Amino acid sequence: MRSVLEHLTAVHWTALAVAVALQVAKLTARSRAWHNLLLAAFPASGLRWRSTAAAVFLSAGANTTAPARLGDVLKVAVVRRGLGGRCCLPTVGATMLVEAAADAVLAAALVGGVVLSGRLVEPDAVGRAVGGLVEQPLVAVGIGLGGCALVVVVALLVRGRAAAARRFLEGVRRGLAGLCDPRWYLTQILSWQVLSWLLRVGCVFFALRAFGIEATPVLALLVVSAQILSGVVPVAGGAGVQQALVVVALSGHASVGAAVGFSVGLQALVVLTNLTLAGAVVAITLPRLGVGGLRALAVWRPVPVPEPVAALTEPAGA
Repeated sequence: MRSVLEHLTAVHWTALAVAVALQVAKLTARSRAWHNLLLAAFPASGLRWRSTAAAVFLSAGANTTAPARLGDVLKVAVVRRGLGGRCCLPTVGATMLVEAAADAVLAAALVGGVVLSGRLVEPDAVGRAVGGLVEQPLVAVGIGLGGCALVVVVALLVRGRAAAARRFLEGVRRGLAGLCDPRWYLTQILSWQVLSWLLRVGCVFFALRAFGIEATPVLALLVVSAQILSGVVPVAGGAGVQQALVVVALSGHASVGAAVGFSVGLQALVVLTNLTLAGAVVAITLPRLGVGGLRALAVWRPVPVPEPVAALTEPAGA
């Protein structure tokens, strides 16, 4: 414990400040990617980027302290207000799904490369862990119940909710509008997400320097992979699991005390930065909302937006 505290206190503040700036830049890039997805889904909404950025900052602050990604609820609530109180939930959910799918592919590529290299965990161990998870009776029961629920929902929609099903599918289609133009998607959405991942690696790189550990791109990628794997565990921030994986990732480059101190410090850096951004958003937003605005933000009353065909096909000034 004494060794860990020593490494936590011996911090290079310049490198730490750069790491904090890169963490802020990462969240900003993520907000830009989601904003462009929302603009493709709601082309005539006039949604401002600052509303989307506020939603992302609030969500990041909540997700670092609460399990089950409860911050995503805040994202939808803030964006709903940015859309003038009109929000089609399936549409917003579809935009979040597009963003999450790209992140999942990028994360799988990174973790897959690290796993295959054997630098973090053995590939055979990953296979055994996945096999053991599938064999658990509780997981099997959960999958079975989920399948039955899906069948029941589909049956209800087919029998008496055809109009509701069509509205739901139309909302989802609107949310996928960002994928209709591959060039737009690559330049305005995916490019920002890739940039956010590069900024995340850069944040870890300078955090390694800040805590006096050899900083290389490979080690930064290993630490990011450890963060991703620790996120699989349903604990806020992956506490405990992340430290163990980071120790493995930095073996041969830092002592156990230095690795644990770095992991704790990096986790604290991310959490405090996210909470500071979320607190700043709350401090700026609350005086503007007032009591009525707070009530509107808290009460969920989704209202259908205008039909997308008119917004996308009618000429300007029609």
